Amino acid sequence: MQLPPVRASQVFQQPERMIPATHLWRLFSLVELTENMRQQGDKTFIDILNALRVGDLMQSQIEILINKQSTDMDGE
Repeated sequence: MQLPPVRASQVFQQPERMIPATHLWRLFSLVELTENMRQQGDKTFIDILNALRVGDLMQSQIEILINKQSTDMDGE
């Protein structure tokens, strides 16, 4: 599983206002990714992301995220 889109509906949910194009949704197939490749080798971060995904963060995980946050908004 992954986090849902921030401002969009998920691809596999049929939009209510797209009735004329409903036949197009039959062309899509759902693919579930089961292995985390991007954070490979960082078990702590993978565990935090998995807990965040299901809404079950522990206080220690929250503290790790808080300590990692940056106030530098310029990317320097």
